[in-house]
Amino acid sequence: RAAQILRPHAQNPCGLHIKIEKNIPMGAGLGGGSSNAATTLIVLNQLWQCGLTEEQLAQFGVKLGADVPIFIYGLNAWAEGIGEHLSFIDLDQKQFIVLKPDCFISTQLLFSQKTLTRDSKPTTFCAYQLEPSNFGNNFEPLARELYPEVEEAMQYLDQFGHAKLTGTGACVFAEVTDEMNVDDILKHAPCKAYLVHSLKESPLRHFKVAS
Repeated sequence: RAAQILRPHAQNPCGLHIKIEKNIPMGAGLGGGSSNAATTLIVLNQLWQCGLTEEQLAQFGVKLGADVPIFIYGLNAWAEGIGEHLSFIDLDQKQFIVLKPDCFISTQLLFSQKTLTRDSKPTTFCAYQLEPSNFGNNFEPLARELYPEVEEAMQYLDQFGHAKLTGTGACVFAEVTDEMNVDDILKHAPCKAYLVHSLKESPLRHFKVAS
């Protein structure tokens, strides 16, 4: 779909074969599909000589998914709206423990739940910075209730830090602190566990787009 939406703007519409090599868990709330779409748009913008700017690519991207624009820009951002209104922010690089419960969460199922909180008050990044513990993920209680594997992972990580759900899940993560014995936490996790670090920018930032 990403290729099809860009093709009318191609100056050099050469043929291509797209192969995706997944290096992150699937169905885990990590934005894999959105990052694939963004990568396709960025690369084809060069190969097909479309000459589109980041802003134009992001406008195409939001038609494919609300999370695609942030992967187009490849920078840390505070997102509003459905995720398409971005304010870029500077964050310290940190390490995180990520658990991948052995289940696949249906985003459609979570959205269809009558108990899903839909009227949360709008907030700002400044308010979040002052009291991050006051904010959460409306999908988390539903995921914990409907998927026992998520509940188990959340309870496990909560022993060592503040466990959070990635989007609609199923991954659970917590920031690494000095008090943590990371090796032990990874070793005794009830499911697949990873140690990861945050980035200042995506590697795609080095794949230039038109300015």
